[in-house]
Amino acid sequence: MKKYINQVVEIIYMDRSGRITQRSIHIHAIRNGLVRATCLQTGAPRAFRAEQILALHPVKQSAKQSTKQSIMPSIKQPVKPFMKQPAKPTVQPTAQPLKQQITKGGSYYAS
Repeated sequence: MKKYINQVVEIIYMDRSGRITQRSIHIHAIRNGLVRATCLQTGAPRAFRAEQILALHPVKQSAKQSTKQSIMPSIKQPVKPFMKQPAKPTVQPTAQPLKQQITKGGSYYAS
């Protein structure tokens, strides 16, 4: 984990009460089992227990983003999923609006 000092990573973390969160952080230091970092969602400095980090994934940065200003807490980085998501089908707009009908079962049909 020390190789990620001064880098932005995405972690899945379990806190003391057992809540699991996913967040992007900028790691500043790792000492005595504590990871000192800035949470990029809240902009707050945080300390994470290394043994409570369930997963860690480095966030790739472009040349512009690699400067220190691009990882300032006021700028939120997009969260990238750990697994590839299937491509969403594209929907072509139609010239006429669609009517929606509700069936007894509560599902919608476009006619």
